Amino acid sequence: MEQQVTLEMMKNSTELKCELCENTTFNEVLKIRKISKLITGQQRDTIVPIPMFACQKCGHINKEFDELNF
Repeated sequence: MEQQVTLEMMKNSTELKCELCENTTFNEVLKIRKISKLITGQQRDTIVPIPMFACQKCGHINKEFDELNF
């Protein structure tokens, strides 16, 4: 069960900034990875979308948004 974010939690939150330009607005983007059918055992390669956030101003993806470091 997901915990609801309350107004009190938001008041105690930290605004995130772009590591390069310090902009505070971001767009959701996708990185796409292909996993070989030899690894998955499937008949075809598998395409996996990985959602993350890119700076709206400069396009940079902060390290903490790219958890798997792709």
